[in-house]
Order: sequence, then structure tokens, then C-alpha cells
Amino acid sequence: MRTTPSAGLFGPNRLARRLRPATLRKAFQDYGVWLGFLARHDLLDPGTAPAVRATPAHLDDFIEDQRARGNRNTTIRARLSGLRIALRLIAPEADTRFMVRPHGIPLRRWLPEQPRARPYLHLREIADRAQAHFRAGLSGRGYANGACAIRDAALMGMLAMRGPRIASVASMAIGKDIQRQADRWVIRLPPEHVKTQVPITWPVPDEMSEMLDVYVEVVRPKLAGAAPTDAFWIGAGGTPLTTRGLTDAVRRRSREWFGWSFGPHACRRFITTTVATEAPELLPEAAAMLGHGAEVQMKNYNEAKADAAARRYADLIERLRQETEILAARRYGWDRIGRGGRQRQGRGSR
Repeated sequence: MRTTPSAGLFGPNRLARRLRPATLRKAFQDYGVWLGFLARHDLLDPGTAPAVRATPAHLDDFIEDQRARGNRNTTIRARLSGLRIALRLIAPEADTRFMVRPHGIPLRRWLPEQPRARPYLHLREIADRAQAHFRAGLSGRGYANGACAIRDAALMGMLAMRGPRIASVASMAIGKDIQRQADRWVIRLPPEHVKTQVPITWPVPDEMSEMLDVYVEVVRPKLAGAAPTDAFWIGAGGTPLTTRGLTDAVRRRSREWFGWSFGPHACRRFITTTVATEAPELLPEAAAMLGHGAEVQMKNYNEAKADAAARRYADLIERLRQETEILAARRYGWDRIGRGGRQRQGRGSR
């Protein structure tokens, strides 16, 4: 697959110049998923051109295969779009438009959003668990004498407090995108690492400073060894952690801490919902910190408002229930009030 842009204006690979590195990496991954599907079903004929393999019948089977593996419509749409990008890079002359507009209708119409229950965690819960995990790592508990525990605590704390996208986290370079300034750490994301193309600068909360100090001064040199790298996040094997490695770490720790697994992107939703619940007037600031575009900002704003409204309504119902029971107790002489039943005072009561 050629990803180097053509030099001329009319060269075949002008597409590569317009794509961000993260988009190219995603296209590689989606093409790998496609090849895996073809191989599992004995459809990977080496004598067939890559674009020729993408027949409507094979694509329909691919969709069913992805559903059988637990993927939802949003993921399937993204993989078809990534596959099309990969094929446009491999075979620019091939007509692949039908892959994202079957019968002239966009994929979003064929594969609509599927609502699902999305658990919510307060940011304080994640931050507190990260602190406890950090203390455990300092005592030497965990893999590599606590080194990985300290690293993962810093990672989870950063995601909970500031919510950077995982691709931005993976690309962080020490002394460049994240650096110590006077009494605090500062994260700077360049435009190419932000969807809105607007650079973001975040001061790291004070409660995370000790985590980052220990990670940078003690843990990171131990993990990296003598390998020359400016990558901020280092794996146990001494190599920089990729988006996949960081995502696996988040899923592993979230399952360990809360009994269910979530990925890095969920922390961005937790931030929006927490702000909407406790300080809705700060939602525009939260959106700016997260680098949300206008459409995503409004979607998250509405979802968060609905969630906060539901919580307030539940609190109101509970308060009214308690007030009603108190009034009923006064009117009818109940001496015990509770969900398990009521007992009335008077003759025959014991």
C-alpha cells in the first residue's frame, strides 16, 4: 500500500497528502481486519487484485461476520470507510464509492446508530482509584515491582482529569507535548493532534503531579532502559506504547477497578456528564478542553442535560415519596415508615 503522496498535481496518490497519520493508521487496521475475514473464509486468493475482492457479496458477508463478532453498526461503518480508504490507496483507479453508498444511499441510513445503555462513572471515582493504585505501586505491588501500576495510575488519572484522545496520548513526547514547568506539569497538543485543528494547552491538576514526577524520574527510565526514545508512555518491554497498548491498559485497569471494562474514549463522556451534573454552566469550557467540534459539543451537551435532568427527576420523586409518607404517618398514625411496609398505631398493634 503506497502512502507517500505523489509529487505532481495529477499523481495517483494525492489522497495520501490529505489524510492525517491517524486516518492512515486506521485504514491499515481496517484493511487488516478485512484480510483476516477473507482468510478465515478461504476468500484470500493471491491471484485476485485487492479491489476485485471487495464484491457486494463479500462485503455483505463481512458485515454479518462483524456482527457475529459483537461489533455494532457504528464500528462496522467505520471499518467499511477505512477499508475503502485503503483500497483507494492500493488501487486509485478502482471504483469504490459503492462501498460507502450502497445503491446510492449513505451507509448511515443502512447501518443506523444503535442506542445502548452507557454506564457512567463520576470522575472522582476514577481519580481516587488511580491514587490508590499509585500508592500500591509505590509499595512495590504489581508487575515489574509496581512500575506498571504507577504508569497506569498516571495514565488513568490523565484521562479522567483532562480527557485527551488516545491517539494524542500515544503521540506524546517528553519535553515537547508534556513537560515540567516550575511547580506543575503542562500538556500541549499541537493542531495535528486535535480534531478541530486548534492547539490545546492543559495544566495538569496538582494531585497528579506526584504521579508524573515518579513516573518520569523513576519508572520511565527503568522501563525504557538504554533505548533512546522521547515517547512518554513506555511498555514493560521497553518500547513505546501504541494506541492499542494504551487502550488495553485502560480496559484492563477499568475491569480490575470497577468490574466492567471501558476504553479511553469513555473518559471523555464521563467528563461531559460529570460537568453537566455538577456545573452545567461549565459545559462550553469542557467542550473546548476536549477539543469537540460544534456538532459533537451540542450532541454531548444534550445527552448530558438529559442525564442530569433524569437524575434530578429521580431525586424529586424520592423526596416527594418521603414527604408523602411523612404526611400519611401524621394523618393515619403510622409509627413505622419504610419501603418494606407500614405499621399503624392503635389497638392490635404490637
